[in-house]
Amino acid sequence: MKKKFEITDLVIDADQTLWDWVAMHAPGIEAMANLLSRRLEIPIDEIRASMGRVYKRVAAMDFDGLIQNMDVVIDRVVLRTMQGYQDPNVGAYRVFLESMSLLKAVEEEYQAVRKQSLKLYPNVREVFEALHTRVKIHVLTDAPADKAVSRIKRLELEKYVASLFGQPNFKLIPELLNDNTEASKYIQHLQHQIGDHAPEHQEDERKRRGFYQVPFRKVELYDQRKPNVDLARLLSKTREEVSRCVGVWGDSPMSDMGLAANNDCVGFFATYGKPSQEHIDILNRFGNPKGVNREMDSDDPKISAIREKLGDRLIKIQDPIEILDHLGMARPEVDDNKNV
Repeated sequence: MKKKFEITDLVIDADQTLWDWVAMHAPGIEAMANLLSRRLEIPIDEIRASMGRVYKRVAAMDFDGLIQNMDVVIDRVVLRTMQGYQDPNVGAYRVFLESMSLLKAVEEEYQAVRKQSLKLYPNVREVFEALHTRVKIHVLTDAPADKAVSRIKRLELEKYVASLFGQPNFKLIPELLNDNTEASKYIQHLQHQIGDHAPEHQEDERKRRGFYQVPFRKVELYDQRKPNVDLARLLSKTREEVSRCVGVWGDSPMSDMGLAANNDCVGFFATYGKPSQEHIDILNRFGNPKGVNREMDSDDPKISAIREKLGDRLIKIQDPIEILDHLGMARPEVDDNKNV
């Protein structure tokens, strides 16, 4: 018999809990690398290594500023182009045009592949439909907030969500030269301009079109990251209330179940939706800084401590629909043909 919990607020991870982010991102990033290899006439292994160096700096695979911060792009598109013109203004103009053309082509390639792969796990939509009438749904993700918003809107989940907490929509501009010369400052300024106008961002235009307008509260967490997030502060509750009536639903033993353990609340651990080895291998070619760990029964001392602290409040679920069982809610009729 499943244990029933009186949950009023459910804090949910997004990537790999609601949808298969690895299946979406891995083919897309590989398509980007192939296009860059062709356009810049650089071997694919060098492109992957350059991407990996950016990933290592930001410790994330989901980063908008990737292309304009790759050292091979800076070398081929910025520095070499600048050197071909005596007039720096003419050179800067050529760099801007070539950069925009490259960024537009790469983004279109990535988006085309990604749109085919972004799909909810089976029964997620039905669970959201059932939950939102009784439970407040809060999405808490380590992804940039606006990226999470765009995925939620694309999957038509926004009407069920009460709030979303994500990371800042930051950009990384590395030091292009090791000195403090005027040339170095100029190149860095140019890269800022490219980053601000790149098709990957287009923030002003997207905001004018209402791209990020949603019916729920959106908060960028500048000082908190899972598992070290104070849920009492985020949800405007006392520590006792969080312990009594908040649950965390996620797929990561460390960040999601660690979040539940740190806040003394229920942890619903998603054992479904493990990424394919093929997609993991693709991300590893780019120096995936996070890795993929879905083993809640690991002998890792940190994971063992999380298991011990949660005790019988650690609930493993093999299907999202099981959440409803543990909340004492009736399961809706599920059309197997709708789930993908």
